[in-house]
Amino acid sequence: MRIHKCLKVLFTVVLILAFIPFSTKAAETPSVNVVASKANPGVGEDVTFSINLKNFIAPSNNLSSFEVKLNYDSAYWDAGSEKSEFGDFLKSLQPSQYEMPVNSISNGTVHFALSMFKNDQASYFSGDGTLFTFKLKPKKNGLTNVNITKSLFVQITKPGVNVAHGKGNSDVNIGGETAPPPPPVIPPFDPGTGGNPNPEVIPVMPAEVDRTESTLDSGQVKETISFTGDKAKQTIEKAKKSKSVAVEIKVNDATQEADFIRFTTSSDTISQLVANNLYLIFTSEKGQMELSVETLKTIKGDVSIDLFLLTDPNKVDRTNQLISENVKNGHRVGQLTEIATNYSGKTKISLPLDTSKLPKGEEALSEYLKSLGVFVQHSDGSLAYVKGEIQFNKDGKPLAISIMVDKFSTFTIVSDLYVKQIYVDDKEISSYAYDAVYKAQQLGIMGGVNGKFSPIQQVTRAQFTKIIVEMLGEKPVATNSKSFKDVPSTYWAYGYIMKAVDLGIIKGATPDTFKPGATITREQVALMLGRAYKLKASSTPVKFNDQEKITKEALPYVQALQEKGIMNGNKGSFNPKQNVTREMAAVIAVRILEIIK
Repeated sequence: MRIHKCLKVLFTVVLILAFIPFSTKAAETPSVNVVASKANPGVGEDVTFSINLKNFIAPSNNLSSFEVKLNYDSAYWDAGSEKSEFGDFLKSLQPSQYEMPVNSISNGTVHFALSMFKNDQASYFSGDGTLFTFKLKPKKNGLTNVNITKSLFVQITKPGVNVAHGKGNSDVNIGGETAPPPPPVIPPFDPGTGGNPNPEVIPVMPAEVDRTESTLDSGQVKETISFTGDKAKQTIEKAKKSKSVAVEIKVNDATQEADFIRFTTSSDTISQLVANNLYLIFTSEKGQMELSVETLKTIKGDVSIDLFLLTDPNKVDRTNQLISENVKNGHRVGQLTEIATNYSGKTKISLPLDTSKLPKGEEALSEYLKSLGVFVQHSDGSLAYVKGEIQFNKDGKPLAISIMVDKFSTFTIVSDLYVKQIYVDDKEISSYAYDAVYKAQQLGIMGGVNGKFSPIQQVTRAQFTKIIVEMLGEKPVATNSKSFKDVPSTYWAYGYIMKAVDLGIIKGATPDTFKPGATITREQVALMLGRAYKLKASSTPVKFNDQEKITKEALPYVQALQEKGIMNGNKGSFNPKQNVTREMAAVIAVRILEIIK
């Protein structure tokens, strides 16, 4: 193979280096460094890193090889892609002029290795310039860097041989020109030990509290835990003397935790915590809340926090449906945790992982943890999906996923890792649509509800609008100057409908209504797809038997889709007024993605 030949040549060159001395007239040794496009990026902004060469000479009739390996802290960065991009030195190369054994970005490492072959026609480079670039995206604030751990450049030139081994780094301060002070060491979520597996290393003071237990009308057990008065003062005094960074209120280490938990504390206690620069942590098996000193400073009055699990089948089913509709490949892997408070302010919430369901293999576990996020249903009807940060115990075992919030509602752990879910009504799917239904599931553009696909259920205008926006790879918009009386901003498909209107894909049923729940017909689907993909029919399109029933606006798009084999009709008829079912929508969506894209 060429790759083996390339590596063999490179190995030979390295051996030669041991025996050939450097010429006193040889060019200056080449060097390499890392340059970031932004020194002070914000969280979520793309940062391009350039790997720049200096004093490099490579005439076209000789071999040149490069290998660069860099490390970045994956706790601070997300990779922008799986591969690096050629810099200005390499962009003119043709595939026959080089071999690339390695080009990868993953797990905190960037590895780039390339050899250029002898080619008299190739115009190689000399001097200074960029070898390759790659993108990273900051995940959280802090001061971090990207550093070269290994570099190797081999060039055979006249009169001698130059080799460079170098190290370099690029410091990047995420979030501002001055690096924020490091936060206090807060214990990882571990309800079995109150979040404090090693108090000698992690100074957190357990709170002395008052507890009362009662039974609700529903038969559920309620436990109220109060952190006030003399007990609070004594706890804070102990924390001050022991130089603790936080006070932790936790549920009793009982065999079974109460169904409904209420934490309370007084404004006077909060003032004492602030005065002593102490965080406040609430820990239970259902989850953990961490209030920083900055958040405590913003709270006026007493604090009450309710924490319980939602088990109402209707609410669970509705949540499953929302996850399916709003998270690509999303499926629930945790319980529905309800948190209600009488304050608002930035709070870190940690939700426990079901450790019994974690994959056993290291690689599978890593992929699974990357797929996790938290689906948030706010009480005002808005939805959010936050990837969060995995929390580990002192042994490296994953325990929980944490997110930052400033308002409280229902929180559910979700995985967006694609795993084929066999629908319970699998046998009801028509044979012609079967593969497309599961392909649509894999692509994340259509999923089931409560384990069912409901293949013959008719698709609504809102549902198909969401499907087509996701097919295009577009994102829903938060606001839009256009408004419809029957599509409030809290409607589940509002963002998708407004995006489709922006793109000119769909219009309202009337000037001020959209009719999101109305069924959609085959010609309406053709019209939307035609607009979305700017389709055109040939000059001699095939005529349908019922062509006179197709609206003039939709006809050219219907013909274009028929020519491409996407919507073929039945026995020479298009049936424009026929309502589209879910399995029909899956077939159409998959076909257009495969044929057009």
